[in-house]
Amino acid sequence: MRYIGIDLAWRMKPAPSERRSAVVALDEQARLIYYKDCTTDREILEAVDKLAMQGCVIGVDAPIIVPPDTEGRRICEGMLMEMEVHIMPTDPKRFEEWYGGCRGVVLVELLQEGDRGYEVVDRLPAKAGKAIVETYPTGSWNRLFRDVPKFKGVPMEEKRKALLRSKDLIKWGLPPRYPGVKMDILDKTRDELGRLTGLELDIFGDALDAVMSAYTVMLWAKDPSSCEVVGDLKSGFILLPKAPSTR
Repeated sequence: MRYIGIDLAWRMKPAPSERRSAVVALDEQARLIYYKDCTTDREILEAVDKLAMQGCVIGVDAPIIVPPDTEGRRICEGMLMEMEVHIMPTDPKRFEEWYGGCRGVVLVELLQEGDRGYEVVDRLPAKAGKAIVETYPTGSWNRLFRDVPKFKGVPMEEKRKALLRSKDLIKWGLPPRYPGVKMDILDKTRDELGRLTGLELDIFGDALDAVMSAYTVMLWAKDPSSCEVVGDLKSGFILLPKAPSTR
């Protein structure tokens, strides 16, 4: 079984600097066994298909179910706001204007083309061996570690410090990864991370969020009671881990 996290760039037709979509995978022992910085849907599909051959649960950091009559925000997002989990609302009209549509919805449709065995589920075990859920890494970070430094939409040096702190929280390199698996930017030392450019810091942040999505679905698959599904299959849902103090 593979636990896959996708931090998806939301623009349907992004500029070259906005095409970043990180794909990572954890194995049964929570070892980071795969990382790729993708630029197209085709690259994402090829990566996921290869990883999913042994069965998988995929966490996508983007709206994957958006009813056409949605106005302002989805029901699940309103529920999260009531739980004091702040999240960007999914308004189809604004997404069309800002991003050219809801790319998460399109990606899931592509995964499900041709009877390839992928299925969006809101509970486990799933009938299919290739389950897809929507995740929200920011919510997962806060649920698991409480006061996590923000690394998006902040000045460069503040971002650098926040990413280094986040890297420490998830203890990169423990447990050991598979021999010969190249992690590129994820293998940078602390000193090397201190010299990254702004774009490289953003790529590193995408990778961290993808890992958090993968970790969230792994928690859920191993112990469904450790997470909660906010919303439903009809109106949209988001998977979040429960805070350690509540389980």
